[in-house]
Amino acid sequence: DVGTIGASCIVLGMTSAAYQSQIFRGAIMSLPAGQLKAGRALGMTDFQTIRHVILPQALRLSIPGWSNEYSILLKDSAMCFALGTPEIMARTHFVASRTYEHLPLYITAGLIYFAITMAGVTLLRRLERKARIPGYSNAGM
Repeated sequence: DVGTIGASCIVLGMTSAAYQSQIFRGAIMSLPAGQLKAGRALGMTDFQTIRHVILPQALRLSIPGWSNEYSILLKDSAMCFALGTPEIMARTHFVASRTYEHLPLYITAGLIYFAITMAGVTLLRRLERKARIPGYSNAGM
């Protein structure tokens, strides 16, 4: 049903947007406070400083938090099953109720979620390593 899919997308999107905005806010707040003044001292406007200095650093620092949010959002999509949205758990329930093979099907669904989560997190970790700012990461720990 288009209505349940739309409702699921709106709920997951709004929830995730709230968390992602806080992740990004935290990344901006973790940057040294004098960068805007330093940009002004170099003759840059506030907009130029934000665009060329602050935002690139904040985006890089946000990647680990967004990686966690990706995993959480993927897991939360299973809750859309309660709304009747046709996703992995809904399809698993549908097939299991007709074949009476609940355990193998739910184990398979779990493995699918695990594979999707691991693939996404692995890609985000690669991106994090590639975009890492020396001195702003705990990659060596």
